[in-house]
Amino acid sequence: MYEVSSRTYPLDEIDKPSSDRPLMVISCGHSVFINPEFKAAKRPNGRRDYQLLYLRSGKATYTIHGKDHLLTPGHIVFYHPSEPQFYSYDSRDTPDVYWIHFTGGNVPKELENLGLFSARIFYPKCNLIFDQLFDQIILELQLKKQYYYSIADSRFRELLCLMAREISTLNEVTAPHTREIEQAVNIFHTRFNQPFNITDYVASCHMNVCWFTHLFKRQLGVSPQQYLTNIRISRACELLAQGFRVAETSEIVGYQDPLYFSRIFKKHTGQSPSQYRKSSIS
Repeated sequence: MYEVSSRTYPLDEIDKPSSDRPLMVISCGHSVFINPEFKAAKRPNGRRDYQLLYLRSGKATYTIHGKDHLLTPGHIVFYHPSEPQFYSYDSRDTPDVYWIHFTGGNVPKELENLGLFSARIFYPKCNLIFDQLFDQIILELQLKKQYYYSIADSRFRELLCLMAREISTLNEVTAPHTREIEQAVNIFHTRFNQPFNITDYVASCHMNVCWFTHLFKRQLGVSPQQYLTNIRISRACELLAQGFRVAETSEIVGYQDPLYFSRIFKKHTGQSPSQYRKSSIS
């Protein structure tokens, strides 16, 4: 495997979250798998930062919300903090991938403004300028000249904007009812602790439940209910790791019955809430 990478933090703080700037690069790299090996990443608890992966060539399998996706050149993948990360590359396909880890005090809004927050997989296609911007970010973080962090951040914001523009152009005709889907996703993220009646929602959008669910799943990879559950479980993991009791956590994330919450939590994480809490704060 050939790899070039750079970072701003020491290795033991590599995914350290920060709110010093609205959108800030932590590390960036470029990997090409040329040896007869199988490269896989397995992070059941995810990381504390955000990650973007850009598949330049070859094939790769990324697991998003528990579902495997075999992706081809030109795809980008986002992982959010605390989301399980499972992905693999088979060197027989000679995968070539750029990756970047980032954090900041305003990441959700920055990504939402570009239409890159709700989903996890996008297809802006391959573009030489993407490669150039990634390489510039890597170089800035390696050399660390004066104001390198500001330049790296601005190059990353430019990269996101160009990717979002390409995605928007490609999806203009192929993504019907995008506004309704994005509005539902926004409700899930901002009011995840409240009941969501999909029948009432789609009726207000003058849509059919089955059709809306089909479009939502096609765009985001999971059903609306599963998406909401994933958000609740992700938030529950954060609260339990901070020391909140199981009953408190259950209520905060929208489950009135702690026993039901525990069953859902274990189904998604493989651990009971109490086990997760103990392992996280010990």
